[in-house]
Amino acid sequence: MAAANVIRKIKRYTTEFIPIVVSIILYTILAPVFSAFILYRNVAIIIAKFLRPELTPCKPGFESMYTFDKKGFFNIVVCLIIDKAISAERICEMFQERVLNVKNTNGKFMYNKLTQYYTHFMGFSFWRADSKFNITNHVREYNYENLQLRCPQDDVTLQRVLPELAKLHWKDRQSHWETLVVKNYCKNENPNNPKTLLIFRFDHGICDGYSSIGLFRILFQSTFTTPGISRNKTNLTFRQMIYVMITLPYTQLKTFSALFKGQLWAARKSFAPTYCDISQKFDTKQIKLIKSKYGVEFSSVIHCCVPAAILRAIGLSSAKLPQNISGFSAFPLLEHPGGLCNHWTSIIDEFPCESSNSTHRLYSTHKILQRAKNCFTPIANSMNLRFISMFPVWILRRFVWPIYELGPTFAMSNVPCTVSKEFVDGGVIVDAFMVLSTFHRIGMVISSWGVNNQQRIVFNVTRNLLGSQLPPDALSSGFMLELEQLLKIDTN
Repeated sequence: MAAANVIRKIKRYTTEFIPIVVSIILYTILAPVFSAFILYRNVAIIIAKFLRPELTPCKPGFESMYTFDKKGFFNIVVCLIIDKAISAERICEMFQERVLNVKNTNGKFMYNKLTQYYTHFMGFSFWRADSKFNITNHVREYNYENLQLRCPQDDVTLQRVLPELAKLHWKDRQSHWETLVVKNYCKNENPNNPKTLLIFRFDHGICDGYSSIGLFRILFQSTFTTPGISRNKTNLTFRQMIYVMITLPYTQLKTFSALFKGQLWAARKSFAPTYCDISQKFDTKQIKLIKSKYGVEFSSVIHCCVPAAILRAIGLSSAKLPQNISGFSAFPLLEHPGGLCNHWTSIIDEFPCESSNSTHRLYSTHKILQRAKNCFTPIANSMNLRFISMFPVWILRRFVWPIYELGPTFAMSNVPCTVSKEFVDGGVIVDAFMVLSTFHRIGMVISSWGVNNQQRIVFNVTRNLLGSQLPPDALSSGFMLELEQLLKIDTN
């Protein structure tokens, strides 16, 4: 018994000691490099303050990471369907009256990024005000027919158009966002009750999905109440915080090691067409029932069903079934500052794909997410990103992003579904979902969101990944089947 206790203590101290030693070695090598670039960045900001006073530096983190390409490369598309006729002019009025002039407690405009675009100065990203800003350039009736993107009139045509809208580039010297209004949506279903489709497009450099919910709350003066974020609710002791800071290089090295394992399938081809596989609406009560039944977290259920859906799709294509699948998963951080920003973190890990049964896959997934949480990986990744993003854009473009292009197989974001009934100018939002664009070599990007406890999961997929013979709803159907399977299993 005494020997076993000694072995356990040795393992525990070794587990803590190795990351510290590796990190100290990496700090010794990297500290001079980081210090030089941080100094250079501060010099660039000071020079810009005097020579280019119209510029505001992008904040370290995802904001800087996503703005190295002036045309944008990673977009968020949010679709809202309202059971009322609403004009583009009315949406313009809402933005003018309710959003553009809103200030925070410090007297600063909360949504000034809607009137700004990003540019580069001395190798770094800066925000610049659009001197010719006009709200009608950003809020208008759908007008992409000239790009052979037919105006969506029902769910079928919308599903065809969305992946192309998601990857459209932005105009130069103009803020990277827009709201497209589609009148008489699904008119054939009920001619006497016209619906309106609102398509919001944002460059991810402007904001994350959670920020868009805050924007809708102010724009539409509806509650958009979301459940509290518990995933990253970690109160660090002083000792733990010091440990996280010391072991930052080791944590980043582990992240890169997961990327070096590569992708399950061939990399995304930039010229290959993409398609959206949108699930049917499902009630969040289903997820909560599974969560309570198995004693796991809400996010564990979603993260379990995604690899299961991919596994089912691969099985239909007669390809070799993988044991695990690498995934990039985003989580919102606590205490969102409000306005438009990127306030989230992520983990990159291998999730179980082929498994003996659904229960085993769920518990294995939950264990992976809990391990990442207990090791403070999300917090460490957020800190690491702030340091990395201080490199000049040419380094980010040529050296940092290519590392991420090695993997993972999929990227995923689960934005909290609202628990309240939402309205737009008196009309009820009857459906809502979110689409994320594919980017770089990652050809499968998954998003989950909804309103009033009704959400959908969307798989945005490059066609060359799973083959052209696969049914277009294979992934979403697989996701729903896994949910049903977990609900059916008797745990007694």
